[in-house]
Parts: sequence; structure tokens; C-alpha cells
Amino acid sequence: MKRLLSTLTLALFVAATSFAAGTRVCVNDTVVKVLRPDSIVVTETDSTTHVHVFGSGNNPSYSFDYSKYFDGETTTTVDEHTSDWDFNLPFGKYKKRRTTQFAVEGMAYMHLGAIVPVSKTSDVRTKVGVQAGLDVINLTANMPSHRDALSIGLGLELYMMKQKEGWQWVRRGGQLATIPFGEGVTHRHSLLASMSLTMPIHYSHSFKKTDLTFSVIPEWNMLTYISNNYHKGDSRINDRYRNDLNRRPLDVAFRINCTYNDAGGIYVQFNPYKSFTGVTSPNFKMLTVGFSF
Repeated sequence: MKRLLSTLTLALFVAATSFAAGTRVCVNDTVVKVLRPDSIVVTETDSTTHVHVFGSGNNPSYSFDYSKYFDGETTTTVDEHTSDWDFNLPFGKYKKRRTTQFAVEGMAYMHLGAIVPVSKTSDVRTKVGVQAGLDVINLTANMPSHRDALSIGLGLELYMMKQKEGWQWVRRGGQLATIPFGEGVTHRHSLLASMSLTMPIHYSHSFKKTDLTFSVIPEWNMLTYISNNYHKGDSRINDRYRNDLNRRPLDVAFRINCTYNDAGGIYVQFNPYKSFTGVTSPNFKMLTVGFSF
């Protein structure tokens, strides 16, 4: 009751001062708390923001006006929530709102990058591959500073590696191997691909215009396959191998992602473990550099 009386006293004071002076009064750095207003109308022009509050508590005739004048370039942010939870639709803007304590996000951290195989064995003749992935869903906890956030989610990762022309990925003895294409073979293409289910854990910090995110990403390999396409004479041949390739079933990746406003960003990811567990398998670790959206 005291708070309401204080609020009403302040409102009456502002109204009386305005009436006495015959002009609208705008007091800088003024904080007014109105309990259970009936309605709030916000009107904005290029140089002025006007707030008009109607009704308060059990007083439907209460009224409060506030105007703020701006010079130069300004930014206005409007965000409305009915709880501490925020549910964002997929394919929204990359930069995250941190006005709520928790947020559920869909289709986040989409990325596409170039894989450089490192610490590779001599039978891995590829120089670059492709990585693509996203977080299907994320639960984010925003810190009180509104600059730091911690999130965990579920995602998908796809890795693709082509062998150098003239060589092909194959399965031999239940593990990955490489052999040359045979004589008289043309239009040769050999692709090794794997898909993983991930449980990414992200920690991000917002600066003035950029976000920096550090991620630890456990990966569970769901599918590994080989697709070899080539022509032999008048025949077009496609050889496929699925699983039983000794792909590491559990892996982990570490990622640093830097984004600029809503324009996306650049990320670097490293998979420090060998991709395959076979004793004689072609093997490599993966260093990836790419773009995030």
C-alpha cells in the first residue's frame, strides 16, 4: 500500500507540475513503478519515445506520461515475456536475446566448414573434406549479467571425405581400407561419410558487437558409409558399404565460434582422437574451419 501511495504521489506531483507550468515535464533518470497498469502505450518517432500509462491497481483513472528526446543514432529493443522462459522459433536471428533466465532454441549453431585431415596415415590421400551440422534443440540458461550463457542440446554432424582421384575407400576384413581403381575405369569418385548424434555443451560471452562461444561436443556415430561411383566400359557402377568400418563409436570435438551481430561468424573445431579404431585402417584427426549461421 505504501508503494502504491508513493507511486501515486509521484504521479500527482508530475501532473501538478506539468499543469502549473503549462507544458509537459520530462525528468531525466526517473524511475516510476506502476502496479498492475490497465494499459501502456509506447509511441516512437525518429527523435522521441513517448510512454503513456493508463490505470493502476484499483485506480482506473490513474494516468502517467513520459517522453524522452534523443539526438543522433539510437537503438530501441522491445522484448516481451510472460515468464522466465523464452521459446525461439527456428531460423531466427543468430544473436540471442538474454532478457530471460531460460530459453529453448531450435535449429541453432548451424555451420559449414572445410575439414583438414591432420596426423593422417599415408593411405589417406585426401586434402580437404566437408563438415555440416546444427543443434536441433538447445536449452540455454542465461547468467544474471545477461552477457554469459550456458546451454546444452541435441544436434547432428555430417563429415564427408573424398579420396584422391585414382583411389577409393573400401571395406576389407570389417574395417576401412583404400585401394586403387582398376584398369579401364573412368569418372572415378569415392566418398566416405559419417553422421553423428551430438550433445553439445556451449558457454558463450557477449561483447559489444560480437559473441564468443566455447563448445565441448560429445558425438555418437550413427552411420558410416562409402559410396564409389565409376564407369567401366559402357557400364556405370556404384559400390556402397554401410557400417562395419571401425568408425570410432564415441568421439568428442572442441569448438571456438566467434559471431558478429546478426551476420554469422567463423568457427574452428578440432577432433583430437583418431576417426577409426582399426589397427590397419587409414586414419586421421580432423581440424575444421568454417562459417556459422
